[in-house]
Amino acid sequence: MSSQKIIIFVLIITCVISSCSSESPTITETGNGKVFIQSNVQNGEIFLDGSFSGKFTPDTLELLAVKHLIKVRKQNYFSEEKEISILKNKLINEDFILNKNNLTKFMILEAFTNSFCDTCDVEKLFSKFQLENTNKIFVINYPSDYPFKNDVFYFAFFESVTNRKSYYNISQNPLFVINGIVTNEISEIIESETNKKPKIAITVMDSLVDGNGMLIDIFVDVYDLDEIDFNNLILRNAVIENEIIFSDLSSENSDKKIQFLLRKFSPDYKGISLSSISEKGRAKFAELTLVDPRWNKENLYVISFIQNELTKEVLQVGISK
Repeated sequence: MSSQKIIIFVLIITCVISSCSSESPTITETGNGKVFIQSNVQNGEIFLDGSFSGKFTPDTLELLAVKHLIKVRKQNYFSEEKEISILKNKLINEDFILNKNNLTKFMILEAFTNSFCDTCDVEKLFSKFQLENTNKIFVINYPSDYPFKNDVFYFAFFESVTNRKSYYNISQNPLFVINGIVTNEISEIIESETNKKPKIAITVMDSLVDGNGMLIDIFVDVYDLDEIDFNNLILRNAVIENEIIFSDLSSENSDKKIQFLLRKFSPDYKGISLSSISEKGRAKFAELTLVDPRWNKENLYVISFIQNELTKEVLQVGISK
């Protein structure tokens, strides 16, 4: 390389280095913009990026001109959330449509009973507590005195009941759990739970296939994600026999019955995580579980319920019959 070319090359490199070292970062001001929020219901709460803005529809927010998550919600309606790009020095309009929440809150009554007490007859139980509208209450009965201890089923039943007692920290019978709330004040809790509006619906379908196999299809319909963390939610499926009759030789009336008896959980008492749910819509879960041939298949059905593992709250219940 000639000396002249070397000098030109050095000058170019020096210029580039000098230019790079002297150039300062450019700070870009995004500026602000405005968005007018309105909805089909008046006084909807406006949430901005996960926090309540303090404003209600219709109203205007002045925001940094970037993308924001804006949600509108109101009691007894399903909320709506949108990602909105705010434009610098512009006013944009956004309409939010909130649908009325007409879902029914179903309840699950888990009864930890003794098989020879009146509360094992659920009709007597409902009458004792003067309960009405019992078509919204589904029962799982865990009698501590299961009468057929020579039945191989007893050991699976005993394990499930033991684990449910431990789950609720229960040490005595009879005791009742309404939607995850341990209580003997059944009427008060049911009244409180009835007034709640669920955001999830459960549809349960089951069929006996291949003789002793029960195929359970559970459809979970999510209408609103607001304040629901699916990472903490578990779907539990209880196979129930509507009624069993057994002989009690110690009684003048030799026929005794137990209603709504738990036969098994499917796949087990631990349930199925719902952490895979991240958006509104329908999710399907399918289980194939074995049925003991000694059970009355015509009396079998499934209760499915969604439970928060942190709070024990039951958000919704579905039944296959």
